Amino acid sequence: GSPQSDEAHLAVAQKLFQRLYDRPSTAAPTRRLHRTAHIAALAALRETSRAVTREVTGWLLYSDDERKLNRDVTEGLVRSGVVSDQFLGELDAHLAKLILSGGASAAAAIECGAHLVQHCVIVEPCLAPAELTATLDALAKAAAQRPGIAPDGLAMLVEQARTKGEKMGGLGDMGMGGVSSPEGKGGRGGGLGGQPRELPDPVGLRETVAQHFDEWARVQDLPAGGAAT
Repeated sequence: GSPQSDEAHLAVAQKLFQRLYDRPSTAAPTRRLHRTAHIAALAALRETSRAVTREVTGWLLYSDDERKLNRDVTEGLVRSGVVSDQFLGELDAHLAKLILSGGASAAAAIECGAHLVQHCVIVEPCLAPAELTATLDALAKAAAQRPGIAPDGLAMLVEQARTKGEKMGGLGDMGMGGVSSPEGKGGRGGGLGGQPRELPDPVGLRETVAQHFDEWARVQDLPAGGAAT
């Protein structure tokens, strides 16, 4: 899009990203609805502005550990395609570095990495194992070298993911609902074979997303430079 259009998209995307980590309620269904609605709005913005993917990935990687290692949010951003393509590679490398850092965030990074492997590669596949190569390598090293921090079964989880990749053989990404899918044709929501999973929208999701798009429309209508204010 035009620079003005990208600026408007990014102004709304930044607000959505910041609110994504709010905790509006202690009730799990309410938190899940809040997270799903904000990620859905970011995914829709991404469809009209590729700058959103670049910026959201940057905001994620350079946010504090509590945010970047929030496994549910990070999974949602990956599964929706908001973090994808070369930017997914940046997340993979960054997560691997944190896992092997030995610092205070290592345990949380291991937990987040294991969650992504389990849910995005094995349970409800939206990624090929090769797309998390650095994370898988780092988790394998953590399982072997840091048994006090690594959870039980981590080595088995890594082996299961790698075996899955070997079984896919020459299919590459074509067997996944990932980067090889045409834009808007199921995206990363697809399972094996690229078939999108039709899941019912949570109650209130459409209304919440519509509210965010009303806000986007107001920003879009501002005169040039107005989105930055």
